[in-house]
Amino acid sequence: MPKEEIIKPTNKIHYSPHQAVVRQHAETTIVRIVYNTSATQTKSSPSLNECLHIGPPMMPLMCDVLLRLGCYNTALIGDMQKAFLSIEVDESDRNSLRFIWSDDTSKEKLFPVIYRSNRVIFGAGPSPFLLNATIKYHVEKYRGRDPDFSGKMKSSFFVDDLVTGTDSVEEAFELYQKTQNRMAEGGFQMRKWKSNEIRLEEMIENGQWQQEARIEKSTNVESSETKVMAERLEKVVGTSDKILGVQWDKQNDKLQIDTEKFAQDIQGTERATKRSVLSAIAKMYDPIGIISPILVDAKILLQEICKMRIGWDNELSDRLKAL
Repeated sequence: MPKEEIIKPTNKIHYSPHQAVVRQHAETTIVRIVYNTSATQTKSSPSLNECLHIGPPMMPLMCDVLLRLGCYNTALIGDMQKAFLSIEVDESDRNSLRFIWSDDTSKEKLFPVIYRSNRVIFGAGPSPFLLNATIKYHVEKYRGRDPDFSGKMKSSFFVDDLVTGTDSVEEAFELYQKTQNRMAEGGFQMRKWKSNEIRLEEMIENGQWQQEARIEKSTNVESSETKVMAERLEKVVGTSDKILGVQWDKQNDKLQIDTEKFAQDIQGTERATKRSVLSAIAKMYDPIGIISPILVDAKILLQEICKMRIGWDNELSDRLKAL
């Protein structure tokens, strides 16, 4: 990201505000920088997103991806590392992705420095299209020699998450190797592999450990990461995880939603109120409609509460609680 003094003059200049989004429970990227490309200078001025072509939707439906997973005996789940940052922005467009930073945050007096991003940023309207179009373009290269792989990849990526599978552990491990190597040829690094088969997860972990061991042996440098990988092989693989935000019981290969937690949220910490009902409904994430009948009842209850013009923090009557 070059400084302003080496940026060539251009008529296309835009500065985007940004902020850090902290996710304490994230496995890898705890702090993520998100750009607000919908921000405007005045009420009448356009935002950057309004000046960009967002592109057609290219992602498969999340419902289709999750339901298709149930067709496989062996699930194979992966994640793409820094997916948007893997795609380069044309040099003529980089001045539209300028942002202001500080020269040295450790100083008491800060001086602003102007940078520009040379990669696709997280938060811009066209970013999902650019990522999906690039992935589809890359996997299309393998259509001639491996049409099954190409077709599977096109229908299994949801943004940067890969949700797919095969009929056996051996086929799944072969698919893992193909995906890892072929996506790397396009500059995409796959990671966080998961499966409902413990044997497959151990094969993947063992393969990664052997690769780390070869690097360590060739460089004669002791690697702490290699030791950690070896220790992980001795531990039992976890039985619970998430797929596209939905809780996944890996041991029984079932998608599930905690309805008991939903009922507790309805009741609130101390008493049931209009606020606790709305909060509980908003918290429920059910992209394939597993608990639609329960949510419908809760929404009918909220509708009744709104019709009665009950205050946000007033306790609900016994009649409404019975609904």
